Amino acid sequence: MGITVELVGDKELVARLEAMPGHMRDGLARAVARLGLELQKKVQDEKLSGQVLHQRTGALARSIDTEVSQTESTVSASVGTGVRYARFHEYGVAHPWLIQARTARALRFEVGGRVIFRRYVRHPPLPERSFLRSALKDMQPKIEEGLRAAVAEAIRK
Repeated sequence: MGITVELVGDKELVARLEAMPGHMRDGLARAVARLGLELQKKVQDEKLSGQVLHQRTGALARSIDTEVSQTESTVSASVGTGVRYARFHEYGVAHPWLIQARTARALRFEVGGRVIFRRYVRHPPLPERSFLRSALKDMQPKIEEGLRAAVAEAIRK
């Protein structure tokens, strides 16, 4: 699961990107990579450290990574995770679901200081708690400014 930011335009824009000198494309690629890493850090340091979700084990925060790809006409950065349950936090779950004991005879948990054992429980619906999309929305102005600055710098060269 991840989010990808990609510069998309009409045929004229794509043709202009393809005709860019190498230093401009390289400058954009560096800016996209830097902004992708900043987005990753924002997700890990803010969204998954109390702003949206509270860490229990840190596995979700450690799994967040950035992947940068480049073609003739695009440069993109994807920030995401391979952790299966991340999608449920990001988008929520609208319906309840059943959790059953698999490797033991019962589930064990605490409620109000009391230890409870059950063969199964029905988990209530999970509200949306976006950590990826909300971080991207928070960083949108900085991303736009970073890309403008990279293009302006390349034009000056």
